[in-house]
Amino acid sequence: LEFRRVLFRSYHTSVLLEEVLEFLQPQSGETMCDLTLGGAGHSYALAQRLSPNGTLIGIDRDPEALQFAKTRLEPLQTSLSIILIHTAFENIRSVLEDKGFPKKGFLDGVLFDLGVSSRQLDTARGFSFRREEQLDMRMDTTQGITAEQWLATTGEIEIAREIGRAHV
Repeated sequence: LEFRRVLFRSYHTSVLLEEVLEFLQPQSGETMCDLTLGGAGHSYALAQRLSPNGTLIGIDRDPEALQFAKTRLEPLQTSLSIILIHTAFENIRSVLEDKGFPKKGFLDGVLFDLGVSSRQLDTARGFSFRREEQLDMRMDTTQGITAEQWLATTGEIEIAREIGRAHV
């Protein structure tokens, strides 16, 4: 049990956890969605309060984060429904409709914890300047090309255009 606590704490530390819980005020039996699941720190706390009979929907585009969240949330699945979905949060409407959820009105709360997690910076994903590593920079490592591949196949003018867009 202690190893599990250390493992989960080492993945990512949730910021503003108490403030999120105070704002969302999750209650037993409600349905909430975490659109940026990550290490499931916020979701774990939400799930504890949604239990029993609640539903937690977790969305993340990072397959590594989803696998970690699944392991972390597994002990809570006996008292509530936990649905984890591999997609970007902008796809939420169509994904939930495909799963049979109504278009509107069934969610009691939604959480967006926007930004990159410390886990993504601390592992060799190409987001960090701290060490030499492959320049990947993909949130979803199952999709698209790496930043290194893009730079190797893109001309200077297009790279400059993209850098200019980033400043807008």
